[in-house]
Amino acid sequence: MALAPPPAPPDPRRRGEREPRRQPGLLGGAELRRAVARLPLPLSRLAQAQGLIARYGALAVFAARFVLGLRTVAGPLAGAGGLPPLRFFAANLLGAICYVPWPVLAGYGVGHGLSDWVERLRRAAGLKDDAALFAAILAVAALAFIATTWARDRQAARPAGRGDERDI
Repeated sequence: MALAPPPAPPDPRRRGEREPRRQPGLLGGAELRRAVARLPLPLSRLAQAQGLIARYGALAVFAARFVLGLRTVAGPLAGAGGLPPLRFFAANLLGAICYVPWPVLAGYGVGHGLSDWVERLRRAAGLKDDAALFAAILAVAALAFIATTWARDRQAARPAGRGDERDI
């Protein structure tokens, strides 16, 4: 026996009530749900993230700062889930205060630890300032990216079934 779908909520306009006013320029209601539906996530993951926001609210927004990928969608999902803006702002701010120092300190530590190595590299390359060293490293990285992209494209263009066999 199939269950009937739940009844639709009554339309406030039919009872003579006005729709709640939105602030101009802000998404709300149907627009926000459509925006969330366009997020580049599989539907199962989107439903899972919406469930987390609905169940834990501001705590989920706080924790989302520490989860790669969830940080990006926590705002739209919180808005679509009806989390009040002030609670979202407080949770997001506290999450940022707790999260941001760690990557910054890690970058500072790596930079401090590599400073002697970078100085030796700069002297060996005969570069006078850090901008020239940065440009040289950037050029090497760009060449490596181009070479790997070229090799990947060449591998993809190879006909199936030929492999690495060569005519002798």
